[in-house]
Amino acid sequence: MNLKRLEISLLIAFVVLVTAGQITSFAKDCDDIRGNTLRLHIMANSDSEYDQKVKLHIKDFVLEKYGEELGKSENLILAKLNTKSILNNIQDDIDKELFRIKAPYKSDCKIVNMYFNTRYYDNFTMAAGMYDALRVNLGEGTGKNWWCVMYPPLCLGTSLDKYSDEEEKIIQTSGEYNFIPKFAVVELWENLKKKLHKTQHIN
Repeated sequence: MNLKRLEISLLIAFVVLVTAGQITSFAKDCDDIRGNTLRLHIMANSDSEYDQKVKLHIKDFVLEKYGEELGKSENLILAKLNTKSILNNIQDDIDKELFRIKAPYKSDCKIVNMYFNTRYYDNFTMAAGMYDALRVNLGEGTGKNWWCVMYPPLCLGTSLDKYSDEEEKIIQTSGEYNFIPKFAVVELWENLKKKLHKTQHIN
């Protein structure tokens, strides 16, 4: 009986260790993805039907005018530098477009490092965590948001050749069942890190 219990205990320990190893490897790949991604995040003025339509219009406007230019950078550092160098132009162009369509507010554009939950978008998935992002606030910026990946230019449906083969496999899961528990564990861990960081910052 004791031998049987020992075998079961060893089996459970083995499964836990293997699972932990897989999660650790998966989390490392997710971290590498975050370090090689510039997201586009647009906050609508409000949740009204009109403001949500404006948000989607500005999304199309930004992607059409700047998507290809910002997505062709060789790496994330250059993508951020290129975005920063034309940030004022991006905001001016958005404001002109808002004026053209008679939207009663302007925009505020910044490069930020912000937290995202796990997000599924069409045919790709991005794990939870802190990402660099081009953030566009429209008016009060209190409405539902829209996001995508500016670099590499996944918003435009281009290839994932800026990522490694393993990173590309993770991104292209699109919510496949066998990956969902791993994404959930990573999100739980990243959420905890965010809360701890806030606590340390307050103290």
